Amino acid sequence: MLTTENLGLVAWDTEQDDFEHGALTENWIRIDEHDHTGVLNGAEFDDEGNLLKGNWETNGRGPGITTSAIKPFQVVKYLIALGAVGHKQIGVEEVWPENLKDEAVENRHVKQETLQGHEKLVEHSVDVTRLDPNILPVGSVMNWYRLSGSGNTPGDLWEVMDGRSWAQINKEAKERELVGNRLGPGETEYEGAGTIPDLRERFIRGTTVARSDGTHTGGNASVDLAHSHVTPITSLEHVHLIAAHLHGIALDGKHHHTFEGGHQLGSRKNAFSINTTIEGKTTILQSAYLEEFNEGGNSASAPMDQNGEHSHGGVTGFSPAFNTNGATSWAGGSEIGTDTALEGVETTPPFLELVCVMRVR
Repeated sequence: MLTTENLGLVAWDTEQDDFEHGALTENWIRIDEHDHTGVLNGAEFDDEGNLLKGNWETNGRGPGITTSAIKPFQVVKYLIALGAVGHKQIGVEEVWPENLKDEAVENRHVKQETLQGHEKLVEHSVDVTRLDPNILPVGSVMNWYRLSGSGNTPGDLWEVMDGRSWAQINKEAKERELVGNRLGPGETEYEGAGTIPDLRERFIRGTTVARSDGTHTGGNASVDLAHSHVTPITSLEHVHLIAAHLHGIALDGKHHHTFEGGHQLGSRKNAFSINTTIEGKTTILQSAYLEEFNEGGNSASAPMDQNGEHSHGGVTGFSPAFNTNGATSWAGGSEIGTDTALEGVETTPPFLELVCVMRVR
């Protein structure tokens, strides 16, 4: 007779063993109550959640169940307690897409900052179609840059805004096995007339929702300001009336003249008899002379100096009133006009060219 290790069942393995009905009953009770529960003592995990060490101890009601003891697809969600399986219990690449039901994992199931870095995502696993449509709705317009010679495209969801008809865009999309667009009501395919707005050589100006269909345009890259102002010559005829007047001269010219060398002109009584004739000249009682000049008997000239700037007071003669009294003439003809050098004035501000694209799918 022996006792099993895990459940403590009594086994009678020889004919000499004493059989007891009570022991057999206890065996079946133990089997009925077994649940394979236990505890992992002294467990340590690495940063990736892998078990480094630990000791599993059963509670005496059955051994622990290993992964090899579970048949594939036998554990379903209602058999797993809420919160029983954390990320540390799932190894790298242990959950494959085919093991997940569509829409089984929602944003509420993903903890914030769980996915960090693009290297943790498979290419194309997250794209615009899987994001909240309010983030970038159909009809959104963006500027798009392409490096010269790269051959890149804006992607299947976008179309270049070059004025093509929607019919042509839909046709080209079908050739690429894509839906033509999602611009119709409820994001259905629009198959009507019209074109995608043409934003080549144009700027965007904000407007109301009612005018947001891309058909309202305006403005010019340049403006013609050429014009002329024509004035008839006859309208320029005029008269300048000048009233009778005098030109007064202030009395500020009082002065005297001196001779070079500082000689002064003086007067003295002659020593000759009055009315005596000498060299044809009749003498008089008084005569003028230059003091301290030419004291000899010979004749001499005494030049005057350059001083003595002055003005002479008085008035000019009377000038009667008169006017111009004549028509203005112009050699260019009967009219005067401005030139026309303001043709084709550039009004475009400085710019940088990029391609405008619209999300249509």
